[in-house]
Amino acid sequence: CMVFDSTCTFLAERGFARYLTKEEMKLKLREFDEMGLVRQVNNTRDRLEILCHCCSCCCGFLRALNELRNPRILTRSAFLPARDLEKCLGCGICADERCPVKAIEVIDEKAVVNVERCIGCGLCASGCPNDAIRMERCIEVPEPPANVSELGMRMLQDQGKLEAFMETMTPPA
Repeated sequence: CMVFDSTCTFLAERGFARYLTKEEMKLKLREFDEMGLVRQVNNTRDRLEILCHCCSCCCGFLRALNELRNPRILTRSAFLPARDLEKCLGCGICADERCPVKAIEVIDEKAVVNVERCIGCGLCASGCPNDAIRMERCIEVPEPPANVSELGMRMLQDQGKLEAFMETMTPPA
């Protein structure tokens, strides 16, 4: 994980982290992409606090995303994969090795993306040996929540549990 601002200072001063130069950070970002790690940020408007690079075998968050019917409520990119069917040879690297949420399958020797499952991480595009997948900006990009509290409220609302949560949080009269 990469942390920023006061969290970074706090951890570095106590020996739990170290500072990186911009060049070191760029090298690490490329290295993590080649390893197939999913880049995740705290998706709020108030500030960037953390940039994680995760694998679905060890990351509880990615494992949870694989169990959700709509993982895009928790992590969402402004981009989704677009395929070039002429370039796609059906090798399956995108589906079998790169996609952390199993949003791609090969059907009739062509990669098919389930956009409802896709979190837009881009690993399919960066790992395609034939450049048959590229990331394109979504037509509708929802504004990220203002902060972590608003993110939680949106998740509860999306799951139909907001009213029950609000009842639990309201003290009895």
